[in-house]
Amino acid sequence: MIKYKNIIITWFCPFCWHEINKDDSICPFCEKSLEEFQHLSYEEKLILSLDNPISENKLLSIALLGKIKSTKAFEKLFNML
Repeated sequence: MIKYKNIIITWFCPFCWHEINKDDSICPFCEKSLEEFQHLSYEEKLILSLDNPISENKLLSIALLGKIKSTKAFEKLFNML
């Protein structure tokens, strides 16, 4: 967590959503390479973001997955009900 101009910035692992340091290249919790995230498709990144701990981000991901008519996200979305 970093404070910048009275704004607190928190970094999360996009795979397990634990809080991480901004300079981490491997998540200390799930041990996934954070560089691997860059190689995922837009749809795959949105599906991972369904576990985001920030509700507003999760809702945005749901809306965007609907907009792109994602069929890959169906099971994950169904399990969220």
